[in-house]
Amino acid sequence: MVITLNHPIRTIFLVFFLCSMLLPCLLAPPASAQHRGEFSNPLLESAGGVVVAGDSLAARVGASILREGGNAVDAAVATAFALAVTLPEAGNLGGGGFLLAYDPTSCTCWSLDFRETAPSRADSLFYPRKDAEGVEEASLLGPLSSGIPGSPAGLWAAWKRGGSLPWEDLVEPARRLAAEGFRVGEKMPRHLQEKMDQLRLFDSTRKIFFPQGQVLQPGDRLVQPDLARVLGELQATGPASFYQGALARAMVEEVKAAGGLWTLDDLASYEVREMKPIAVNDPGDPSLQLVSVPPPSSGGVFFGQMLSFLDALHLRETAPDGVERARVLIESMRLAFADRNRHLGDPLSMLLPPDALLDPNYLRQRTRLLPAAGIGDSTVEAGDPITEPVHTTHISILDEKGGAVALTTTINSSFGSKWVVPGAGFFLNNEMDDFDTRPGKPNIYGLIGSGVNRVRPRHRMLSSMSPTIVLRHGRPWLVLGARGGPRILSSILQVYLYREVDGLSLEEAVGAPRLHHQWKPATVDLEAERQWPGLADRLQEMGYPVDAASWMAKVQAAERMRDGGALGAADPRSDGLAAPVR
Repeated sequence: MVITLNHPIRTIFLVFFLCSMLLPCLLAPPASAQHRGEFSNPLLESAGGVVVAGDSLAARVGASILREGGNAVDAAVATAFALAVTLPEAGNLGGGGFLLAYDPTSCTCWSLDFRETAPSRADSLFYPRKDAEGVEEASLLGPLSSGIPGSPAGLWAAWKRGGSLPWEDLVEPARRLAAEGFRVGEKMPRHLQEKMDQLRLFDSTRKIFFPQGQVLQPGDRLVQPDLARVLGELQATGPASFYQGALARAMVEEVKAAGGLWTLDDLASYEVREMKPIAVNDPGDPSLQLVSVPPPSSGGVFFGQMLSFLDALHLRETAPDGVERARVLIESMRLAFADRNRHLGDPLSMLLPPDALLDPNYLRQRTRLLPAAGIGDSTVEAGDPITEPVHTTHISILDEKGGAVALTTTINSSFGSKWVVPGAGFFLNNEMDDFDTRPGKPNIYGLIGSGVNRVRPRHRMLSSMSPTIVLRHGRPWLVLGARGGPRILSSILQVYLYREVDGLSLEEAVGAPRLHHQWKPATVDLEAERQWPGLADRLQEMGYPVDAASWMAKVQAAERMRDGGALGAADPRSDGLAAPVR
C-alpha cells in the first residue's frame, strides 16, 4: 500500500526559530523552541551500533553482544532475556511479542509474531461465566488471566532466522544476572509498592519481591535462583523444555493447581508465525517508508491510516505546539482507533484483510468524515471496506553491519497476572484481557471491541505493540517502539512526526509532549508533566474534553546518521538507556 502526500517546506517556522536563537533580545522564540531544553533527554552517539532499551543493565548486555561481533538480532535476543531478569514488571519469559528486523544482506525486512494464545479450554463466554460466579478480575489476576507464552519460542525463532553468535552466549548474561543478582534501582520498589496489594496475594510472588514481608528497597541485591535455573535450561535445550519437557509439565501442574486452564498440548502446539511486514510510504517524502507489523498487531494498519488522514487535514502546515496540530492528531486518531477496535484481531478470525483497511478508495471514503475545522465526536463508527494496550518493553537496535531490529514484548499490565510460577521465578502474563473478554465493555486500557477480537481457543489477542523501522531510500533510518498499551501507537507516530516533519533532533522528539485519543472514551489525554503551554486551555475552549494523564507510552529510539554512525535516545519517562558499542 503506497500513499503519496505533499511535503511543503516550513519556511516561516524555520526563520522564526533561527531569529529566536540569534536575536533573543529582539524576538521571543516560538513555544516549540522555548521548551526544547525542558522536554529533551540525553543523547547517545556511537560510531558503531547502539542498543536502546527500557533498562540500563539490559541495554549494556545488548551492547556487549554487538562488541563481541554479534549482529542486531543477537543483541535483541540477549537484551530481551536480560530484561526478563532486570525488569520483572514488563520483561518476560511468560509473555509474548513481535520482532521486526532489517537484513542488510537482502535489503529486506522480516517479522515474527510470538504473541500469546488463548488456552484451548477458553471460549467467548468464559469470563462472563466467571463474573456470574463471583470470581473478580479473572481476566487480570492470577493464572486464569494468562495466555500461552510465546517469548521463549519467539526469541529462539529470531536467533534461528537471523542470529550469528552461539545461542548459549546470548542467554548467559541473563542467567548470570539472575544467579548472581543485581542492585535494585529506584523505580522497581516504587512499582512494587503501587501493585503491592495484588502482588502479595501469591506466595510465590511474595517470596521473591517481598523478602521478610517487606518490599525490596533501592540498593538491595535481587537474586533469582529459580529464574536462573530456568534460563539455564533454555540455554542448554532452547525452548524444548519450556514447551514439551519437564519445565512444561511443572508449569501446567502449577497453573492447574492455581485454577488456570492450561494443558500440555496448549504448550506443545504453540507456534511462532513469520509474517510479511506492512510497509507504507511516507506521504510527505517518497524516500521514506514506515515498516511495521501486521495483525494481531495494530501498528501497520494504524500508521497507514493515520498518514492518510493527517495528509487530508494538512498536518504539515501546523506547528508542533499549536492547537491546530493537536486537533488534526485527535480527529485522525478518532477514525483510526474506531477501525482498529472493530476490525482488527487474530488474522484467523478477521473478516477483512489489512489491505482492505489501507485501500486508497476506502481511505478517501473515511477521510470525508474528518472535520475540516472544529471538532468531531466519538459517535462516528468504524467503516465497512469492500473487498473481493501497562506493561510492555521495547528494544531498538542498529548494528555496525547495517542491520536493525525493533523488538517489543509484553506481559500486559505491570507485573502481568501478578502470579510468579512457583519454582520457575517468572511472572505469567494477563494477556487474556487484551481479548474482547466482555464485548461492548472496556478492557483495562478503556478499549472497546466489536467481537472480532473475542476469546477463541488458541487464537491470538489484538495488540498495540508496534515495533517499527523507518527506511530512507530502502535503508534503516529510525528504529522505534514503545511500552504503554494503546498509547504505543499514538506515541510512536508523534515521535516520528516531531523528527521528520518538525526537524527536532532524536532526543528532542522522544522527550517532547504527546497527546492521546482512542475514539472511546471521547477524552483527550495530555501528559500531566509534559504539556505545551496553554494547549489544554485552548483545546477545552474548542470543546474537547481534556484529561491530565499521569503516564504516557515510553519510546525507545535509534537513528542511523548519514556518516554511518548511530544515535540512541531512551525515553526520559523511563529508566532506559542508550548503550553504545564504542
